[in-house]
Amino acid sequence: WSQLPVAPAPLAMGDASGGGGLAAWSRRMHAKQAAAFASCGRTLAAPTRAPLFILLGLVVPALLSLGLLDATMEVRVNKLWVQTGGRLDVETEYMQQNLPSDPDVTRSQNVLLSVAKGEGDMLTPEALREHFELLQVIGNVTVHYLDTTWQLDSLCYKVAIPFEIQVPPTFIPCTRISPMDCFSEGGFDFALPQPFIDAAPLLREVYGIGGFSHKPSFSDPATDVHEEVTGGCQGYAAKVPVMHWPEDLILGGVTHAGDGGAETTGPDGEDYPLVTSARAVESIILVAGPEDIAEREFITAAQAAEILDMWRTEFLAATQAHIASGLEHTDAYVLASDSLDRLLASVSDASAPFIVAGYGVMIVYVLLALGNEGLALTGMAGLATVAVATLSSFGFTSLLGVTFNAASTQVLPFLALGLGVDDMFVLSHTLSNVRDADGGERGGAVAQTHISRTLEAAGPSVTLTSLANLCAFLAAAVIPLPAVQSFCYQAAAVVAFNYLTLVITLPAMMAVLSGRGRRLCGNGAGGGDGGDGAGGAAGGGGGWW
Repeated sequence: WSQLPVAPAPLAMGDASGGGGLAAWSRRMHAKQAAAFASCGRTLAAPTRAPLFILLGLVVPALLSLGLLDATMEVRVNKLWVQTGGRLDVETEYMQQNLPSDPDVTRSQNVLLSVAKGEGDMLTPEALREHFELLQVIGNVTVHYLDTTWQLDSLCYKVAIPFEIQVPPTFIPCTRISPMDCFSEGGFDFALPQPFIDAAPLLREVYGIGGFSHKPSFSDPATDVHEEVTGGCQGYAAKVPVMHWPEDLILGGVTHAGDGGAETTGPDGEDYPLVTSARAVESIILVAGPEDIAEREFITAAQAAEILDMWRTEFLAATQAHIASGLEHTDAYVLASDSLDRLLASVSDASAPFIVAGYGVMIVYVLLALGNEGLALTGMAGLATVAVATLSSFGFTSLLGVTFNAASTQVLPFLALGLGVDDMFVLSHTLSNVRDADGGERGGAVAQTHISRTLEAAGPSVTLTSLANLCAFLAAAVIPLPAVQSFCYQAAAVVAFNYLTLVITLPAMMAVLSGRGRRLCGNGAGGGDGGDGAGGAAGGGGGWW
């Protein structure tokens, strides 16, 4: 319908009653929409009202854009990609309400994985030594906060020991899962002094806590490392079943003696096929939650959370520096409990240079596409309204509590630009066709008529395409993934705000710019009325704009 001069004669004359059935109803509805948009165009382009609509179309979106001050960025994987109302979501919510400590422990698993280079075996003294040294590096990670030095022994998760034993909190060992617990080297961070253990026989008799000195060293040539790790390892409490670390928790790529091969007794008293090799070993360092740390260190939970964040940062930096210094026998990998969240956070911030470059490319394209039609300023105004609409839609959804994520910051600004300029080009080219049909006349006297006829011709199609996009995004919002829902709600808001600004603010701008074109171009020496095309441009009156 943007080709107004070749529109069907009955519709152009206002006769939409021909035919019958659905086709006739469709023509009648289109005629009603066209008439409504024509009336709207006359109102928007009225000389006394156009500046008011422009002001309104800029001030209201600007106020809505202030909602970005309350915008929140969601980078937690469980809050982005766990089905809303699904089983995992329900069970996590239950645990948070009824077992407040457990979620913190779960989120505080920090993993150290060592893999033998080539096709080698990790269960050699040299390979285990490199894994052990990395554990020592982790234990020595230090952060300073509140005039206090914090290390892992102050932040790690510790099993509560019954009150009657009266173990000082600083003596309670850290709970961590590691193949080092099979050897005497596992006592490198064992906090209980031997004299204290000897003075508290209940520790040894009930829990089997006796330190690691009685275990063999993996560096001792007499130690059969493969036999020691068969069946898994036992933590510092030998009589506590939950501190038995199975093979598949601490070893990877394990091979065993075949059927009828050698067997050995594991720490839990069961017989297991002898481990003959393992490609990898894994240690899991459990860090307590902020509430637990706050309670035992007499600080606030917020302060504890900040200390934990600082420690994780230093933990990653220290281990990566040690790995970079060179490992001869192994390749090591570390993963903090929030490593994936940190990765998402690093890519979630909007890339201002790319957005600016995108708009720069679009400006060039608009100038090339619309400049020869004398609509370059109209195109620039259209781009400005698209940018304002995008910001206001983001602010509006932020006020509604919709969170941002990597998709909405990295993808949506460019999607909004494409969706917005599409309708802007439709309106601009329709205006050009209307002018051409009217002999190229421009100026304030005819601007109102041109804008009215432009909206009459292009308004219904712009409305239908915007409505289709809006419905598509709202339909996709039923997908029960928070990241997808947030993106779809924000995209739907972008479509709606783009539409409103392009059918309200942009026509008013077109009317003002049409009057400006008359004043600037009407006195050109060779341009006559400053019409579009070669005559206006050659006349030196600025017809290109």
